[in-house]
Amino acid sequence: MKFVKCLTVALTILALSVICAVCAAASDGIIASDGYYEYKLEDDGTATIVRYVGNDIRADVPAKIGGRNVGRVENIFNGNEKIISVTIADGIPELADNIFSSCSSLTSVKLPSTLKTVPNGAFAYCPKLTSITIPTGITGIGEKAFYWCDALSTVNMPTKLDYIGKQAFYACKSLKSISIPTGVKTIDIQTFASCMLLQKVTLPSTVTTIDQGAFEMCLSLNSVNLPENLEEISDNAFNFCDVLDNITIPSKVKFIGSNAFADCASLSKINIPANVKLIGNNAFSKCGKLASATVEAGSKSFCNENGALYTKDLSKLILYPAKRAGTSFKVSDKTYDIKPYAFYKAENLTSVTLPSKLSSIDECAFYGCTGIKTITVPQFVTYIGKRAFGFYHKINVTADQKIDGFRIRGYKNSIAQLYASENDIKFEIIAAAPAAVTGLKATATTSTSVTLGWHFTVNADGYEVQQYKNGKWTDIFTSSKATDTSYTVKGLKAGTAGYRFRIRAYKTYGSSKQYGSWSSELKVNTNPYGVGGFKVKSKSSTSVTLQWNKGTTASGYQLQQYKNGKWTNIFTPSKATKTSYTVKRLKANTSYKFRIRAYRTYGNTKQYGSWSKELTAKTSR
Repeated sequence: MKFVKCLTVALTILALSVICAVCAAASDGIIASDGYYEYKLEDDGTATIVRYVGNDIRADVPAKIGGRNVGRVENIFNGNEKIISVTIADGIPELADNIFSSCSSLTSVKLPSTLKTVPNGAFAYCPKLTSITIPTGITGIGEKAFYWCDALSTVNMPTKLDYIGKQAFYACKSLKSISIPTGVKTIDIQTFASCMLLQKVTLPSTVTTIDQGAFEMCLSLNSVNLPENLEEISDNAFNFCDVLDNITIPSKVKFIGSNAFADCASLSKINIPANVKLIGNNAFSKCGKLASATVEAGSKSFCNENGALYTKDLSKLILYPAKRAGTSFKVSDKTYDIKPYAFYKAENLTSVTLPSKLSSIDECAFYGCTGIKTITVPQFVTYIGKRAFGFYHKINVTADQKIDGFRIRGYKNSIAQLYASENDIKFEIIAAAPAAVTGLKATATTSTSVTLGWHFTVNADGYEVQQYKNGKWTDIFTSSKATDTSYTVKGLKAGTAGYRFRIRAYKTYGSSKQYGSWSSELKVNTNPYGVGGFKVKSKSSTSVTLQWNKGTTASGYQLQQYKNGKWTNIFTPSKATKTSYTVKRLKANTSYKFRIRAYRTYGNTKQYGSWSKELTAKTSR
């Protein structure tokens, strides 16, 4: 009897131990299921599947386990090199990041219709995954979701989608086309970068930003619509899109980032909308087939000058289209900085004239300009970037090649001489530029012309005279002798204020001219026309009434009479409408001489036209 009692106690203790072990397991949240999955219980009554312990090549993830609804599946297949196909039952709302990452044999997955987001890195490095059906309820695709899925060629985008994360489809090298649904606002950083076979992209009107490197290295991309509401094209957005030959930048774009369209080797033309406020460095660099770069009217930030793209104030030259027609080009006199790759592969050019105020020539500014054999670097240039000129790229050769016969002309001990020395380029020392021209003034003025005069300039071979018209400085006279110290500008409008002129001297070295600095600006007003129709209207024994035609360019007139051996003012009306005057207190039967001229008022100054012919009037008896 005592033995039976002891046995009963022992069995009871054993049973309690088993129960406690089970309870302990439950409290730890880990329960071995049917040999395929391990899970844990959550406080909300759902189960989270935490491990796949099966060994099959196909797996079905259940919506219920241990009598509980599955609320989340952890990254249970991450790194599984055997699994080929997975079906995740409807009802499961959440999957962990990287759930299928690095599944090297995975070819197909069915995602649950209850899923709201494709998690970060979900299918990263799944090289055999060829297609994926994304459930219609999905609103977001996480970062690196399909990162480096080499074989992925087909992706359907659900209509409710409004977010695609960074690098979501990075290096999906078999993807050929993609259509982004309405609702997505940003094409994020490198979302489709390195999709080597991607040819066509359709973007919705809701997209306002194409972020950094979004389509970088899409070597086959030949068609992409930039939506009308787009405002920003970020750095490297379309960098190395080799076959992209046509792009229309929408009118609302305000920012074009650095290298945004760099190395788009087939791009033939660009137009910068008026709203663009900033263009980053090298935005269009190495676009070797670019023939035109225009700027929409009304731009406050950029302009086109002689076919080249500049900042609005012309201080920086951004781009000279490589395939632009013409063999010579003169950089604006207002330019002090030539940006990197500005003249890249402009092979048609044989000569470029740089302005005297230029201070910086950036990296590779003239790289590949094989037609330019000589370049003259102005005296005040303080920076020349690496491979700025004198080099080109030879196909199938890694190292930069020097242009045969290339030489630099510049000043002794200058940065140009240092650049030539460092790159083993022939350097020719030139004398200092001629001094600035002094004494510019108007030596004679008529109603339709002005004669300019200036002082002889030592060390000059000639002069360049410019007039400001139609919004820019224009050459009107280039003398070939330093002794030419005057020039008459003809064809001007009578009675017109503010004609503007300037002059500089130049020195000729071979086939090039070295210019001095510009003179101070000279402003000149033209005279009014001479007075017509000057005659005697009527007379008496003691008076003569004179009349004349109204002057179209006059503010008033000056009437003079010759008496006591000199011409004397007798009438100066202040209105051009006053066209007659009676001279009184004259002697009977006596001849008198008169003359008249018009004047035009400029500020507080009167400027006179030419005198009329003398008019002789004889009083009555």
